[in-house]
Amino acid sequence: MKLRYLSVAGLEFRDAIAWYRARSVGAARHFNEEVVVAEKLLAQHPRIGKRVEAEARSLCVNDFPYTLVYLVEKDEILIVAMAHQSRRPGYWMDRLRDIRIGLAKGEFEVPDEVNAHNAVVAARFNGTS
Repeated sequence: MKLRYLSVAGLEFRDAIAWYRARSVGAARHFNEEVVVAEKLLAQHPRIGKRVEAEARSLCVNDFPYTLVYLVEKDEILIVAMAHQSRRPGYWMDRLRDIRIGLAKGEFEVPDEVNAHNAVVAARFNGTS
């Protein structure tokens, strides 16, 4: 099943990668790898995550304090938030409301400043991985 990031979730992912990269390229790489593992698991088993709200589910990223909050839609999995587990619990719930009324749509556009270390991330945001 195809995965797609809501624009703001893509920005959260980018920010998390940047935060880890500022401290350790290895940590950033490991974080990205664990997100890829979680995405593959979701693609194969969309309902594996814990139900957190009506249609929303969540899946923890191994080794890191992040959770993918997502919706299983007809033809895709929509990542609604890359939520840090210790910051602002439930902040993403407004996004679910917005999705229900059709205001929050769109895919993440890769910013110009993404560098070669982010090639895998950029490919995923562009839907080419």
